[in-house]
Amino acid sequence: MESAKPLTPEQLCRGCDPTQFPFQTTAELEELTEVIGQPRAIEAVQFGIGITREGYNLFCLGPAGVGKYFMTRQFLERQAASEPVPPDWCYINNFEQPQKPLALQLPPGQGTAFRRDIEQLVEELRSTIPAAFESEDYRTRKQVIETELKERHEKAFEEVRRKGEQKGIGLLRTPTGLVFAPMKGSEVIGPDEFEQLPEEERRRLESDVEALQRELQAAMREAPRWEKEGRERVKELNHEVTNFAVGHLMDALRKKYTDLPEIRKHLDAIEQDPRKPAGPFHRARVKGERV
Repeated sequence: MESAKPLTPEQLCRGCDPTQFPFQTTAELEELTEVIGQPRAIEAVQFGIGITREGYNLFCLGPAGVGKYFMTRQFLERQAASEPVPPDWCYINNFEQPQKPLALQLPPGQGTAFRRDIEQLVEELRSTIPAAFESEDYRTRKQVIETELKERHEKAFEEVRRKGEQKGIGLLRTPTGLVFAPMKGSEVIGPDEFEQLPEEERRRLESDVEALQRELQAAMREAPRWEKEGRERVKELNHEVTNFAVGHLMDALRKKYTDLPEIRKHLDAIEQDPRKPAGPFHRARVKGERV
């Protein structure tokens, strides 16, 4: 086997006569729009693009750097330019089943605009709603509800206490709760003094204490219902204030999307969502995404 022979500098360099080209620089040449030397690959890509059924894809395999991506994208863009512009698809929140987002089909370009409007709406709500709950009007109306609830409690217990006083029985607050005790003037009658009272008087007092105790228990059983009603009134007030704060923002969006009833329907769902927090901050749960 012959040993390898070294190459001369002349053998390593291949010359090219520039006078054979009809241009001075490559800037004078038209841009190359076709792929050179890949007729089978071009035919395969064109065939694949021509298949319009679902479930078919292009898979381009070959050495790195040969222009697979450029060639494929070039043919796809050329094909897309000759076809109708596809609609936008947005995934929006499903307020009835949050784990199942809804797909919303919009005219081309509307998806991006809708997503931008929703993002802007959320940002405005972050400042508008807290401001509404910090207003003097809201605090006053909430204070009225809380005061009425407190007065209702006090009225119920005051009525029982007044009945007890008329019968010579006081309502006392102890570490273990409210208790009734026979009174003599402003002083509680002790056990020894109570035993010295006539039997008829003792029986009357015991009977009156039992009756008052039942009335007190009845009032205490009503307290949770009153508190629930108070919470419901505050909740209704919170929703009213929230809807008032966001109403003009939602109306502006509805006017913008007059010709798109699906968007208007979704805006209604955002505003009427019953699960939105009844507090000083409402997080919008929707964001359009174009795919």
